[in-house]
Order: sequence, then C-alpha cells, then structure tokens
Amino acid sequence: MKEKVVFDTNFLYNKRGTSFFGNKEELERFAVEADIIVPEIVIEELEAKYFRSFEQEKEKFFKTILPNMIVHNTNDVVIQTKLKDLIEAESIVYETIQLTDFRVLPLMKDLAIGKLAPFEPSDGTDKGFKDTYIYFTILEYLQGIPDKYVFVCVKDKRFKTAFEGHHNIIPIESYNEFKQHSVSQFRSDYFIGKVNAQLDLTITKENIIEYWHNIYDNQNVLVSFGDVEYVLETDSKEIVGSVKKDEFEGLIPLLVNSGSFPTTHSAIEELTPFINYLSNEEIIAILNASCTNQQIQWIIDDDDVKQFIGTLYEATKELIEDEEVAAFLKETFD
Repeated sequence: MKEKVVFDTNFLYNKRGTSFFGNKEELERFAVEADIIVPEIVIEELEAKYFRSFEQEKEKFFKTILPNMIVHNTNDVVIQTKLKDLIEAESIVYETIQLTDFRVLPLMKDLAIGKLAPFEPSDGTDKGFKDTYIYFTILEYLQGIPDKYVFVCVKDKRFKTAFEGHHNIIPIESYNEFKQHSVSQFRSDYFIGKVNAQLDLTITKENIIEYWHNIYDNQNVLVSFGDVEYVLETDSKEIVGSVKKDEFEGLIPLLVNSGSFPTTHSAIEELTPFINYLSNEEIIAILNASCTNQQIQWIIDDDDVKQFIGTLYEATKELIEDEEVAAFLKETFD
C-alpha cells in the first residue's frame, strides 16, 4: 500500500502555464512512491489562476502584437478550450477528494473569528478560508482510508500550524523531506520490537535506513546492523518475511553481466525466490540488461526468463528511462 500525499495549490501551480501541474519532475518522483491526492478546491483554484493568466496573455497580445488592427474578435482566442486541453494533457495520475460533510461550517466560523490557523492571526484580514477548507477536506478524507495518516505537501507556515496536534497528518515541503519522514514510520518502538524479534537482534531506530515499495506493493525496510544488511518485507507495518541482503545481491551482477545462456537461467532460478526483496534500482538494472545483454535478450521468450523479467517489467515499467529498453520490453510483454 503506497503512502498518500495531499498537495496544496502553491506546490502544483505552474507559473508558465505549460502544463496543468507544476513542479513536474518532483511530482513524478512523488508518484513513484505515493498516491497523489488533490483536494477539489485546489483543482478549482488552479483553473481560476490559469484562466486569469490566459486572460492577461490574451489582452497583452491584442494590445502589443496587434496594435494597428481596428477590429478584432477576442473570442477567437478561446481560453476555456486552452484550459480544458491543459487539464486533459496532464500525465500525472491523481485522485481528487472533496469536502462533503458541511457540518464543519460552524467550526470554520470559530477558526475565522478566533483568528486560529489556518486563518491569519492579524486583524483586518480573513485570509485563510481556502486553506481551512482544505484542512477540513483532509480531516474528512482521513476517516475513510485504512492508513489513517497522510502527508501534506504545503509551504505556508500558517497552514502548517493547523496540523500541529494531528499526529496522523505530516506536513512536508519537498520530496526529500517526504522520504526523510516516511521512513520514520518504521522507527517506532513497536516496529523495532518486531524487527528484534524477527532477526534476534537488538537494533535501535538508527539502524532503520530506508524503505521502498516492492513489486507486490508491500513495503521493504532496509536494516543495517554491524556489517550486515537485512531486508524485511512488511504489509501494514507487520513483518511478513526477511533476508540478509548478501543472500541475493551478488546474483544481480551475475545476471546483468551473464556471458552465457546457462548462466542466465541459473541466475534467474536463484534470484526468483528473492524477487520481492529487490529495490527499484536493482530491478531497473535487470530490465536494462534484458535489452542490452544478448545472453538475456535472445532467450527472453524462454518460460523462466519471460516469467521473471515480465513480472519485474509489469510492476516497474513506468520507471524505465531508456527509450530503447522501454520499446523492447513493451514489444515483448504488452
């Protein structure tokens, strides 16, 4: 099960108006690790911002580019069509959430009157309504998901203040901060106790290094203790399996650099029991080799090779950056 990250308008807004969502490179990194959640009011605010921006562009165009035209029809530039195209062209997969329980309106009023976050504390302004609306949308959303916690990507300090006291709402500003905080979920006393029982060790939270989602969408946790690294597969924070990393990591270069068909078959046979422990980086190395190493490519239709490579491809094909590799695997498996 992936993490869930809710995004605010300021993170998603694209000043250039070249795509519906901005910060595309960082957002794509989020999308690999998490479900992208966008409140309905954020979508509406983005649409309004782009509408105003396109309107200004249109007016500037007619005032500066066409100053000598006596008559022109501004309707020739259809802003709504441009906005619709922008939304439909968005490549990021996201889920929209909305506020449906309007019994919270009195609570919004109390926050506004009391100048409590997300509202601004100074008199003379009611700034903060949109953030407050998002705040209650998130609270409602939390009631309907099994995780019962979310990350919120927000830069506004006053908005962040509203989440204080909500242990299940984790405010972040960037992907790197998300990665830093997300691993903390595996540093609780409860989980460390589970690890110690599983591995018969006495680790501390500093021994929890990182985690990633495996091909079955479970979470793998990397534990480093002394000179040994362990990978634990977890489902809903419960450990379902564990291995020493050195049990399989040497098999990856053996496969990637295979110099014969028998070596390819043998490496795959030995790696298959560990397929659920592989990281994205290890998987991509194998997928790249399936195209570039002829000792794998030429027998990719053999049952064992096709099953192994195909399973990795189906789970991680959106991460393949090499166009030649992507085309080869698409032709082979899609």
